Amino acid sequence: MKIPFKKAVADYVDYDRHEQAIEALNNRNYPERTTTPLANLRDISGIRNANAHAYTSAMIERENFPGLASALGTGREWESWISDTWKGEDNTKDHLRDEWNNDVGRQIGRYAKEHGLGEEDVFGLVDYARRNGDLIRSISDIVPDPRLKMYSEASEQPSWSGPPPRNLPPLEALHEKRDLQRMQANADGWQSKPPLPEEGFWSGLVPGRGTLKQMMKSWRE
Repeated sequence: MKIPFKKAVADYVDYDRHEQAIEALNNRNYPERTTTPLANLRDISGIRNANAHAYTSAMIERENFPGLASALGTGREWESWISDTWKGEDNTKDHLRDEWNNDVGRQIGRYAKEHGLGEEDVFGLVDYARRNGDLIRSISDIVPDPRLKMYSEASEQPSWSGPPPRNLPPLEALHEKRDLQRMQANADGWQSKPPLPEEGFWSGLVPGRGTLKQMMKSWRE
């Protein structure tokens, strides 16, 4: 019996394992309870979504050859966006947020691969990146994240600030914004820099992020 191509790819990158792992980590750290007020529930939902995209992309990047995570992430957003558009749904901001967080996740994945870090370490880096403001959580029109617009216009690109300083208390920086002074004092000497160009055969199999954003923009006009 032939295995559908999408399932074969998902099996190859162990997608289900990563999805189950981040679901368990989110449930442990950011549970969605029926008693949680609706406003807080929306915030928790945004946290869980950002964690899921960044973590899964980081793990696929960590465990596979360069370019594969980028191709799969972009292809998945393409498929989802086309499906939404076909049904008359405008979820452009959601897809842009997902692409941003996927990109930051891949940067974390490359760091994790270079330093031989495990799943819990990767989640710690993802969680800190989100609390430090590197990930986009909200697509609310009430409090819009300006990076979504700048990203759609290619005037800003996702950039990971780097790992936290050593001996940082686990609940530090819950304000969810960057702390540049702390990052500059990072004991590992990490310096914020533009993301590495994502190259490789697999990156060329699907259109790049710029093409996707141009298509979204032209579709709305």
